[in-house]
Amino acid sequence: MYFVLEMFVKVMGLGPQLYASDNYNIFDALVTVLGGVSLMHSLLSEVCPSCTHSFALNANKSYRPNSVTLTRCSG
Repeated sequence: MYFVLEMFVKVMGLGPQLYASDNYNIFDALVTVLGGVSLMHSLLSEVCPSCTHSFALNANKSYRPNSVTLTRCSG
């Protein structure tokens, strides 16, 4: 929660363009968003375990190391 508040205050203080011009801010925002997604996934899996298996992130096994695809699981 602290990191979301920090990111919000920095975006409001610096403005979106100046905030996005610093690579450390981009990294912090990415980590904060991914942490939020992970937290939401964990909370959802506790409330509805079958819901979290409806979508899965699978790394694409081709020779493109940074590609990730969202695939729908059957079941």
